[in-house]
Formats: sequence, structure tokens, C-alpha cells
Amino acid sequence: MNQALARLKTLLVAEDTHPAARAGAAKALVALDARDAAEALATAAANYPGDVRRICERALGEWKFEPIRKTWQDRLTAPGVRHRDRVLALRGLGLSGDPTPVPQLLEIAHGVLQPAELRLEAALAAGRLKPEGLVADAQKLVDQKQGVSLVNRLAAARLLAAHKQSEAHALLLRSEEHTSELPVTL
Repeated sequence: MNQALARLKTLLVAEDTHPAARAGAAKALVALDARDAAEALATAAANYPGDVRRICERALGEWKFEPIRKTWQDRLTAPGVRHRDRVLALRGLGLSGDPTPVPQLLEIAHGVLQPAELRLEAALAAGRLKPEGLVADAQKLVDQKQGVSLVNRLAAARLLAAHKQSEAHALLLRSEEHTSELPVTL
């Protein structure tokens, strides 16, 4: 097994590896829960965007691989970063277990000029990292008159998804009442 893992790591980071083989190696390492390959996964994620980055970064977030967190935080504000890579950064931070970026995540969640997908991912990440104490932020989203009302309410719900306090549940119920009044268009 050690020989197979070593070969998979080599395939993952070698420049001449076919993209499909690289993605397959990443999937295999993740499926095998090869946490000792985290550094190789981080290298592959940095060098090969697309499917490889998506596969690697999800695992690195779940494994709480600390060295990649700075990359994710930088990706949130750096110019020229692809939308999909910002989403991956938000997801990774949300899985990381490190509450340090919560203020930055809340800023994105409240940012009415941000794309809806980023706002919702940021809210989910912040809610995962801080499973209490976000009722006031959720209330601001629900009460916010700017932006898309449904996105604001969905972001509020994602902030409070892990909250156990009765005030969080009450806010979610009030938000649901208002959301059911919105017209649905396809």
C-alpha cells in the first residue's frame, strides 16, 4: 500500500501527468484518506486548477490542513481570482475549523454587491466556524433593504444553521414567514 500511495503522490504532482490521471490520483488519495499526502494535494491544488483543485481543496478543508488557509484567505480579496476559486476558498475555510476568517466571511455575506453564490457560501462557512453568536448578523441580513431579499434570507439561514439558541430558531421561523410571501419565478 505504501508503494501505491507513493506512486499516486508522484502522479499527482508530476508535470507530465495527463490531467485525467492527475485527477484520478487525487481522488484515490482522498478516498484512501491519505492524510500524509496533504502536502502533495496542496501542491497539486496550487498548480492545477479545475477538477484537481476542487478535489484536493475539499479534502484539505475536511482534514483541517492548516498551511492552505492563508492561500484561501488571500484568494477572497486578491484581484483576478476566478469566481470558482473564490467559492473553493470559502468552502475550504468553512471546513477548516479555524474561526479567524469569520469577520471577513461576514463582510462577504453582508455584501449586497457580491455575487449571490459567494454571499451564500460565505454565510455557510461563517455559520460552520461560529455555531453561536451570529443572530445579530442574521437579523441584519433579514432586515436589510438592499440586495435581493431572498438571498439575504437564505444567507441568514445559513449563518444560523448550526445555532442551537431559541432566538436563532425564532429568527429563522420569522424569516421563513416572509420568504413564503415572495413570488417564485423560474
